[in-house]
Amino acid sequence: MPEDSRLAAHDRRPEGVTLRSVILGLAVVICTNVWAIYSEYYMHSSLLQAGIIQMSLFIAFFLVVSVVNVAVKGAGALIGGNPGHTDGAGLASSELLVIFIMGFAGSAAGGAPWLVALLAAPYYFGSTENEWDKYFHSYLPRWLVPSNDTHAISWFYEGLPPNEHIPWAVWIRPMLWWLGFILAGLCTSVCLVSLFRKQWVEKEKLNFPLIEVPVLMSEQGPPGSILPAFMRNRLFWMGFALALAMPMWNMASYFYADFPSINIINPYWLYFRRYWPPLYEKINFFVIGFAFFCSTEILFSIWFFHLLAMFQIFVYTRTGFQPGPASEFSNPYALVMLQGTGGYIFLGVWILWLSRKHLADVLRKALFNAKDVDDSGEFLSHRAAVIGFVLGLTYIVGWLYQAGVSPARIGFYTLISFIFTIAFAKLLAESGLVYFGWPFSAMQFTEFSLGYTNISPASLTGISVAQGRGIFDIAQFSHMSKLVDFAKFHKKKLLAATCVAFLVGIVAAIVYTLHLGYSVGAYNFDHWTFKSGNVGVYSSLKTKIKTAVPTDWAKMQLAGIGAVVTAIITFMRYRFTWWHIHPIGFTVAMIWPVRVGALSFFIVWCIKVICLKLGGVQFVKKAQPFFLGILGGFAVSVLISFIVDVIWFPLEGHMLYQW
Repeated sequence: MPEDSRLAAHDRRPEGVTLRSVILGLAVVICTNVWAIYSEYYMHSSLLQAGIIQMSLFIAFFLVVSVVNVAVKGAGALIGGNPGHTDGAGLASSELLVIFIMGFAGSAAGGAPWLVALLAAPYYFGSTENEWDKYFHSYLPRWLVPSNDTHAISWFYEGLPPNEHIPWAVWIRPMLWWLGFILAGLCTSVCLVSLFRKQWVEKEKLNFPLIEVPVLMSEQGPPGSILPAFMRNRLFWMGFALALAMPMWNMASYFYADFPSINIINPYWLYFRRYWPPLYEKINFFVIGFAFFCSTEILFSIWFFHLLAMFQIFVYTRTGFQPGPASEFSNPYALVMLQGTGGYIFLGVWILWLSRKHLADVLRKALFNAKDVDDSGEFLSHRAAVIGFVLGLTYIVGWLYQAGVSPARIGFYTLISFIFTIAFAKLLAESGLVYFGWPFSAMQFTEFSLGYTNISPASLTGISVAQGRGIFDIAQFSHMSKLVDFAKFHKKKLLAATCVAFLVGIVAAIVYTLHLGYSVGAYNFDHWTFKSGNVGVYSSLKTKIKTAVPTDWAKMQLAGIGAVVTAIITFMRYRFTWWHIHPIGFTVAMIWPVRVGALSFFIVWCIKVICLKLGGVQFVKKAQPFFLGILGGFAVSVLISFIVDVIWFPLEGHMLYQW
């Protein structure tokens, strides 16, 4: 791929995956994960792990670009005796992108604490009242779940007694097995990215709007300038001031409760009338900054279908609509999300259908070394990618089987996980939404679809424990595959650096979560993850063992209806040029990230439509620095708020940034 002209204009150094960029990337991975966990669980400050791109990562990258690199350039010019000459000083654009993509791949602060919490719950929260020991303790895989025989889990929740050390030995065996599962998932994910790169990047030419922000931030200024290009634009500083001033004003209320605050940037639910679901009314600068790089088609579809889903919930609630027997999927929100899940499955199958010719070429190259198929530009050869995928998936299937999961459920769960992953990765690459997800996880949908009849308690227990981690995780790596369009990289080195960052992020997040728990007591985190969410998984497990519930075909019809509706929207979009509604809006209409970001998506859609009417695409491009400024200003305000919490409000922080 040719080097992107924007990055090549003022920075023609070929460095990309260098020793210093890898070291800085790993430092960013460790620091951002530790910081996010410390802020959320100990300080009770901002939720720095929220979003597809962690806020802690964005703040760190912004500081590297705007402070560290600027300081290095300035120092290099002064030491060289020529203040106006900065060429060769500081990090190159490609090095900055390596740091970002390593940080992106290593973002584990959201998933690692959940894994630890899930493994710590069954023995600590088991009691004579809930009878967990009677129903499933004997089925817990000892090689996956640490025991409390030596009070190791009690100490994790209550804090270490005096003169005691962290009992790492209790955790080593289960965590090594979990890391094996994660490593196999990493292998399959990397192979999938290599197999789909050409289809998505070269043939379908997906835009990957999410990566546009770090690319613009990495652009170098003209020769002699120490500032990056975006910071030399007046619009950047206007957006920076706006996004910084409003949160800073509200910080005065930290000290003076009666101080008037700007409520529109504080989260609250707006209730309209009885039966009508509330609207999450908050302007989220982080969402707004990234959403400006999304297409108007995507933005319109998100807020349009969100309003439609709210009306649907109103109808369900007002009429008492309840298909099938009562269950955890019976509330109106879950019914709407079942429709979205059906749509998600259709989109995953549709994406595979669109890729059928490419995948056929991949198999011909992998199996028969077809000469007319060129895989020299891929991260892995097609043969290596296919073999790696098969081997990794084989290990995962064997791991789940040893955990007690029945073969039928392993097959269904693996298939649904694959479909969900393909749909998620491509939709994220196409949309660029920083708040994104899926209606139900693959494990939740597997349990719902197959029911709980004719299944052993051991299999149900294995399924519950396996909720600690999903199989595939290709979103970050698919964005890595797009980076080769923007700068010069040695692909094998970039892949290796990204994989190392992924594993370092997982290990750092797990180790620090355990360290923090034993230091202060995880029960003192006072967090849903460690007190309610993990307990709910095992309470639900007990209920499933006690009560055999068959497949709820009445509710399954909603998933089928969702698939049909998504198919119709997709057909209209491909068939008619005047149709500007994207099926992504229907599939994620009522997931939590969309619920809390809908108002911000609507605001950005209005702004972008106005910009297009006033000056077209060029006007939109000229406005981009303003929204980079909004991102930068808000990131700095979150950092300042955290520092204020550390100094003046330890353990009683303020969530300036949250979902």
